[in-house]
Amino acid sequence: MQPGRNISPPPRAPEGPWKASIFFSTTCKVLEGAVDKLGIHIRYPFSDLRQKIKLTLSTPEASKREFISQGSYELCTFNIMLDTADTEIINRFNIELAAKTYPVSPAAFPPPIEHEAARHYLQATPLVEANDPEIIEIGQNVTALCKKSTDAIMRITRFITTNVKFDPEPMDNRQSAKELLRTKIGRCQDINHLFSALCRAVKIPARMVLGFVNGKNGWARHAWSDVYDPQFGWFPIDIATEHPSAGALDAMHLKLMTGLDSSEPEIQVTYDIPSKKVYPVISMKHTLFIEKSAIKTIFTIKQDNQQPGNT
Repeated sequence: MQPGRNISPPPRAPEGPWKASIFFSTTCKVLEGAVDKLGIHIRYPFSDLRQKIKLTLSTPEASKREFISQGSYELCTFNIMLDTADTEIINRFNIELAAKTYPVSPAAFPPPIEHEAARHYLQATPLVEANDPEIIEIGQNVTALCKKSTDAIMRITRFITTNVKFDPEPMDNRQSAKELLRTKIGRCQDINHLFSALCRAVKIPARMVLGFVNGKNGWARHAWSDVYDPQFGWFPIDIATEHPSAGALDAMHLKLMTGLDSSEPEIQVTYDIPSKKVYPVISMKHTLFIEKSAIKTIFTIKQDNQQPGNT
């Protein structure tokens, strides 16, 4: 592989905490067919050590709210009766983000993993091929001389920043870890697929963080990683920044949720359809408004000859 170049601009780091009011707007419209009832399940950001999130408005109110600890997000369920052609859900939050340097222990490599929740993030997925022979060989070669887990993590980071060219354009099509090794150019979610794959291949639990970052061109979708420390728990690393550091994250990262890879959807929909009717076509638009940025996700739900359910 030929050396790449990190061209992703580092986020602007403010002095002290960053505060704002943000809101999510989710619009649902039935384009074809008919629906008796919709269940819309939306993931919203939740408070942690460096971000404080407070819900100030929910229209309509969620029928159920629950904190999902493994994914570190709040799941809100809205049961909608479609009396009109479309419906809108608005949730407003006050947020406070702070820069933080997380403690990282001098754990041996590979680290001892006693908790099942951490072992969950050692498994392979179609996007994070941690059990692939090529991935395992690269991971073992890169970390061969390491005695501490932090040394192994930073060697994996340097391997990626040296061999992969980062594309700063917004996230679109996803590449798996193996695909990125072949193309040598990828977006933030792609490089974190590779990072997670190499970490997991050498028995370091790593998970993907999906969220938003305030960079050179304002707020946009972004992905980075969390790595498990056996003494202090999870700590972040954003290898798309100019000088990535284990455990350091500035106040310009807003975490939405974590997962095994980037395939975890923000929205799931369940619906009931009139008997003996065709399955509907449903349009969904999910938008985060933050400062002057409107960050959109637009998709269409269409099921042919399948049972309706989560999409």
